[in-house]
Amino acid sequence: MLFDRATAWLVSRKILLPGASVLERLVARLPSRVQKHLWRSLIRGLTPQSYDRLDALLLTPKGQNKSKLDQLRTGPTRGSGPELVRALSRVDEVRNLAIDDSVSAGVPRSRVLELARFAATAKAGAIERMPKERRAATLVALISTLEATAQDDAVDVLNLVLTDLFSDAVAANKKARLRTLKDLDAAAIKTAGVSRVVLDDNVADSEVRRTIFAMMERAEPETSIEEIDKLVRPPVDV
Repeated sequence: MLFDRATAWLVSRKILLPGASVLERLVARLPSRVQKHLWRSLIRGLTPQSYDRLDALLLTPKGQNKSKLDQLRTGPTRGSGPELVRALSRVDEVRNLAIDDSVSAGVPRSRVLELARFAATAKAGAIERMPKERRAATLVALISTLEATAQDDAVDVLNLVLTDLFSDAVAANKKARLRTLKDLDAAAIKTAGVSRVVLDDNVADSEVRRTIFAMMERAEPETSIEEIDKLVRPPVDV
């Protein structure tokens, strides 16, 4: 298509056509030139310190079997407290790279994502062997998407942790309620006995207290009230 359009452009402007092989070679070089232009656009704002930080991602820290890049590319695998801490640390590590990826705003998003997808799966050694410009551009494309990915992963783990916490709390609450039902029943029975005496029309008002304390010790209603206050749950309690 590029060959045909280039030929039509030359003819429309009455420019002497070159040999077909010359035009073919020119067209064949265009994708490579476009690719290099893309890489240079992505790394335009990098400083020497930025290059050093990017190259350090491809190294394997002493005593570990994974490069820093592999560690950052690996998201959380389960929902737990330690995994949430690791997910948040991963977000911090990506931010601490301090790579200015604002220049990627001027590059087609599809091309950035294409580079990022490659960087997310390629071996660190393969990226390390790339030419400097391509290597830096590939890592910048990955980092430009990695912070958002890391944040999403951290939020997902947080949701899992909170879901587990609330589930455990609900189960613990039900268990505690079952354990206290016997005490609550005993306190309610005594309180109901007091209420029946108060509501009995055959018991004179002046005889209510005497009748109640003839049925039980004074401390028993007080204890029952304390138990009920301690064990009952208000309707809005969650």
